[in-house]
Amino acid sequence: MGWRRVAERELALLEPATRDALTSYAAGVNAYIADRSPSQLAAEYSVLGLTGLDYSPEEWVPVDSLAWLKAMAWDLRGNMDAEVDRVLLSLDHTEDEIASLWPDYPFDEHEPIVGGGGVVDGVFEQNASGNATRNPRRPAYAPGVVAALEQVRDRLDAMPALLGKGRGIGSNSWVVDGEHSATGAPILANDPHLGTSQPGIWMQMGLHCREQTPDCTLDTSGFTFSGVPGVVIGHNADIAWGFTNLGPDVTDLFLEQTEGDDRYMRDGATEAMEVRTETIEVRGEDDVELRVRETVHGPLISDVSSEFATVGANAPVDEPGERGSGYAVALAWTALEPAPTADAILALNRASDWDEFRAAAADFSVPAQNMVYADREGHIGYQSPGRIPIRRGGNDGTMPVEGWVSANDWTGDYIPFDGLPSVLDPD
Repeated sequence: MGWRRVAERELALLEPATRDALTSYAAGVNAYIADRSPSQLAAEYSVLGLTGLDYSPEEWVPVDSLAWLKAMAWDLRGNMDAEVDRVLLSLDHTEDEIASLWPDYPFDEHEPIVGGGGVVDGVFEQNASGNATRNPRRPAYAPGVVAALEQVRDRLDAMPALLGKGRGIGSNSWVVDGEHSATGAPILANDPHLGTSQPGIWMQMGLHCREQTPDCTLDTSGFTFSGVPGVVIGHNADIAWGFTNLGPDVTDLFLEQTEGDDRYMRDGATEAMEVRTETIEVRGEDDVELRVRETVHGPLISDVSSEFATVGANAPVDEPGERGSGYAVALAWTALEPAPTADAILALNRASDWDEFRAAAADFSVPAQNMVYADREGHIGYQSPGRIPIRRGGNDGTMPVEGWVSANDWTGDYIPFDGLPSVLDPD
């Protein structure tokens, strides 16, 4: 999927201070590695040594930290597995039977964090009575758009219950203001439920300047991902913040009609794929050359996955004619577009109030999250950051769609940050 290639492009987008922090962090990792034998770094290297493998880890570089953020985003990506399951179930189940496995969100059991407000001229306002415009000379939406939005609403009503049900894993967070605490100050709690792993994903971290100066303001404690500088969840001297997974649908599968080795169909014509070769080194064997093909929608993951090749062979489509073994399957995912998420982490560490917190959150692109907030001044709040794609009418995100029809594409835009739910000091 090219995580590292995207990370290399992201490095150029970052603020100089973020690149400096990534470079310093890498230097620290490498100093630690240089001073220890592999067996002193981890038991795994001792086990590898018993197999006769003379191995030492490569030096860490800033791009490694950014690539690891892609791995975290992949872990929290959304409903791609459900798209696959729906296709396979469609072979011998009815639409109603499939829908029963992904029921509507239980609003009566779990109220949304933000239950009111609306988008007014593209900006979410917590006290608005609904979506509206301040310009009375034109309707809020053209009649055709209203019908399209109604269709989108119907599709959203059918979205799977991603939170609070299913496998029993679900992060939680809450924040209350001083009226509900014994101290008269806000209390914020956060319990992110990532899967168990070895090594563990979270590690405790503190970032403290020995002397507070305009050039060195960090006084931050909390938890971070191993391999990433900056505190992901925590507090500094002025504010505290927490994350849970928002769970929007940020991945879509597109069926592709391939023509030959490197072309595919688009609206009745063929277009060239982007093709590159990745080399995988294998111990004691010849290198393996992997040919990666991409369409306008993303990489063809059916080239390397029998599961997705099966999806391409069995997906129900209206296209007439015999397609042999079926269609190729491309993955569109918001994290495959470069974004300055690393800027957001260090900006959160330095934020001192609500406005600076929101400015930092605006850069947090993937994975999309719920963020709770509290500060020493007594304010509490909520902000949803993240890139959420805007789809055209032919694609509701629940099943793979025909990639050869451009009406099924994403528009290329994301829901603007100012249009995402945000609440400060709610009643």
